[in-house]
Amino acid sequence: MIRIVVAEDQRMLLGALSSLLDLEEDMEVVGKAKNGRKPWL
Repeated sequence: MIRIVVAEDQRMLLGALSSLLDLEEDMEVVGKAKNGRKPWL
């Protein structure tokens, strides 16, 4: 299982990318961030 943290400043793209990655059987989104400097959502 590949665990992923997604960082993206555009909220719609962050949600869409996270959802698409979660659909993959061997990938799991474990965190989301607005950018690389701020804490996870």
